[in-house]
Amino acid sequence: MEKPKFLIARYFINNPLTKEWLPEGIDNLIKAGEILERLEPMYTMGLKLTVNNLDEDSEEAIKKQVSRLPLSFWYMFDPVDRGPGMSAKQVQLNHTFDDGILVNVDLDQFVINTEEGVGSIIGLVESLERENCLYALGSRDVPIRLAKYPSNSVLREIHELYHSLTIGSEHLHIEDSPQGISPGYRTIGESTPAMTVVNHTHRAYPTLVHRVAVASQQANFRGWTAEYYMSIVASELDRIKKGYVKTKTNPFLRDIEENRERDWVLQMIEEASRELGKTDVGKKVHNAVINKENYLLLERFYDPSDISIVQSYMKKGLETTVR
Repeated sequence: MEKPKFLIARYFINNPLTKEWLPEGIDNLIKAGEILERLEPMYTMGLKLTVNNLDEDSEEAIKKQVSRLPLSFWYMFDPVDRGPGMSAKQVQLNHTFDDGILVNVDLDQFVINTEEGVGSIIGLVESLERENCLYALGSRDVPIRLAKYPSNSVLREIHELYHSLTIGSEHLHIEDSPQGISPGYRTIGESTPAMTVVNHTHRAYPTLVHRVAVASQQANFRGWTAEYYMSIVASELDRIKKGYVKTKTNPFLRDIEENRERDWVLQMIEEASRELGKTDVGKKVHNAVINKENYLLLERFYDPSDISIVQSYMKKGLETTVR
């Protein structure tokens, strides 16, 4: 019997620019539902929307857009920003989906309004189901952008790749990578690509839930720490399924100065590392960060000074808490 499948997009509104993009996002989500109804009717669509620091008029405008969604769509709403990690947990480990397969995508990064885009997602899910894997990661087929300014994006890229190296590039590297993607990601692989597939019927799924629950009591999972943690743990429990899906470059709809964004990025790297250090994968991450071979591998793609900065902030965070 075919398992039910759920495709839940998530989106965060915290300023006028992200609010202005919502109508386009809703259009894309509705189109995805129409495409899935034709191609793969076992899917149920949904939206997880988080808003923060908005006035009443903005909230009314958002409600008007959300009301356009078909009644068959799941809708989850958080009126206060509790962080991307909490949002990931609320969707990916939601017991509502325990009898099937859950696909979680960032609404503004993935192409879900074309048959090619939706087809790439369906293909990855079919591979996970066919091979009975616990976890799949949909890698981006465009150059990575993790901040508004390129110099700050580089720092976040190195940070993410240290988590990929914690898992091991042999588990994340994808053969026959598309042209034009970021070289470091092509070689090492993505561990937190903003699209995750979780098989709730897999024998190891209860263990994943238990370990996340325990770690949540030990560390603050408000930020991206939860997603870093889940990918690392999933790789310990089963072979990660991976594949490229159709994506767009992250628009980063925010008005921020370069130096201020840099300060935020470095603070985030240190805080996420400190929280990971409190968990049962902290030592593993620390070993990857201090590994000389990993440094030399990253040096093939990034300036040594940028690697050293990220390494120092990760070590500073990890070494205050790692057991």
